[in-house]
Amino acid sequence: MTGISNTAVNWQVTGAGTIAAGMYSAPATVPTPSTVVIAAVSQANSNVSGVYPILIVAAPTASQPAPQTVSPGGTATYSISLNANTGDPKQPITLACLTSSLPLNATCNFSPSKIAPGPSAVSFTLTINVPTTAASLEKRNGLWAPQLGVAFAFLPMAAILFVMSTRENDKRKKHRQWLPFVVLLCTALVFLIGCGDSSSSTTTTGTQPKLYSVQVQGTTAAQPNPTTLTTASLTVQ
Repeated sequence: MTGISNTAVNWQVTGAGTIAAGMYSAPATVPTPSTVVIAAVSQANSNVSGVYPILIVAAPTASQPAPQTVSPGGTATYSISLNANTGDPKQPITLACLTSSLPLNATCNFSPSKIAPGPSAVSFTLTINVPTTAASLEKRNGLWAPQLGVAFAFLPMAAILFVMSTRENDKRKKHRQWLPFVVLLCTALVFLIGCGDSSSSTTTTGTQPKLYSVQVQGTTAAQPNPTTLTTASLTVQ
C-alpha cells in the first residue's frame, strides 16, 4: 500500500484454503476448481485491492520401480513414471538422486534429466553405477583370530618364566629347568598361529550384501527445495 497513511489490509480467499497476515495455507487435497484467488483489500479504502490467482496442484509423485540387485562394478537400471496429474504442468521437474542414499561413490543418471508434468504419466529411466569398491568386505574364516588371542594371552607368562630363569645367578641352575618348557611353549604357539587348521585358515574375499533405498528427488524453478518422488530399492552383493 502506498500513498496512504493506513497501509493495513484485509486478506480474503475465494475458493479453498486459508490466509492470515499474507501467509496462504493450501487445502490437504486439490480443490475443484483448482484455482483459488486471494485478495488484499485496503482497510482505509475498500475500493483499493490487489488480487492474486493461485493454482493448487498435487505434489509430484512417481511409480515404485522393481528392486534391482547388482555386484560392485555393476549397473542397475530402473523404469519409472511420473504419475499423471501430479506437479505443475508449467514447471518442468529436474531429476536427481539424494547422494546420501546411494552406495559410496556411486553415481546416478536420468534419461531424460528433466520432465514436464501433465495429464498423462511421464516415463523416465534411472541408471545407478556402482563402483567396484562398493560394499566390499574381506572375510576371514576359521580360528586364526582366536589363535592369535591365545598366543598374546600366553606370551606374557612365557616372558615372565624366562626372566625368572635368568634373573638370579645363584639360582640359575634351579630356574634353568624352566627354559625347555618356555621354548617348547613358544614353539607350539608359533606353530598354532602360523598353521592352524588347514580348512579353517583359508582367507576369502567376498562382498557383504547391503540394501539401499535410493531417493529419487525433483526440483522446479518455483520449488527449489527437493521433493522425494519415489524410492528405488538397490541391493549390492
